[in-house]
Amino acid sequence: MPPRFRGQFGGQYKTQKNTGSTVAELDYYQGTAGTYAGFDRFGRIVDQKWKDGAATVIDRYQYGYDCDSNRLWRENVLTHGTANKFDEFYTYDGLNRLVNTDRGTLANPPSGGIATKTFQQQWGLDQVGNWPTFKEGTGTVWTLEQTRTNNTVNEITGISQGGGQAQWIVPQYDARGNMTSGPKPGDETTRIHLKYDAWNRMVAVYADNNGQPGTTIAEYRYDGRNRRIAKMVRKVVSGNERWDRTDYYYNRSWQVLEERFGNRGIEDSHLFLGTVGLAFCR
Repeated sequence: MPPRFRGQFGGQYKTQKNTGSTVAELDYYQGTAGTYAGFDRFGRIVDQKWKDGAATVIDRYQYGYDCDSNRLWRENVLTHGTANKFDEFYTYDGLNRLVNTDRGTLANPPSGGIATKTFQQQWGLDQVGNWPTFKEGTGTVWTLEQTRTNNTVNEITGISQGGGQAQWIVPQYDARGNMTSGPKPGDETTRIHLKYDAWNRMVAVYADNNGQPGTTIAEYRYDGRNRRIAKMVRKVVSGNERWDRTDYYYNRSWQVLEERFGNRGIEDSHLFLGTVGLAFCR
């Protein structure tokens, strides 16, 4: 049965999602009347708590920023200091562009960076923001070292790998600058093909078939204001094909208020709610 909703006028700012029978709630209000403890005075998220239906914190993140509002660090509060090292520390250049990310366990205080590093990404940027170099690894060993070339309209024309590393697919573009084919996310040695409509909106993604578009991977739909209103993803489960669909609903300010997703009549949803919102009711 599709979800039902009821009004709630508690002055709370919430995002709620339903996954099966488990309700997770993101609450920036955090219990103090008239305030939003999850935000600082500049409206930046500093404390993000996910709670279950029993108000037990099941996930929590805290953030710190510099004077330009760049995020400097993220602490995974529930895993900090454990074997699961998911804290992150970020470094920027003089133009506020991200040039390095470290993952691991944050030092105390967090401004000291990552004390125990397990993962690192590093970007070398040119004057217009292209990546001439990109590295990824554990922080002591680079498992991916790339050099990239671009043309005068900033399209990628070449990707070279470090010794012994798998070669990524080099993107291709149409005359309007849309990427018509490129590396598949998560499997960058495999090519995928991308299709656009007359307004340069991506409408379909296809697998590769000997250099040509093959089986459809996903399709997208838009409204007259160019907002994506639906996403359909093809999946094969136990030899059976199915399409998982997500529908998006917006307010007059183009903000996403709700996502509904499901397959074969099974429907869940995410709600993105403001100071007068809706509570999820299954």
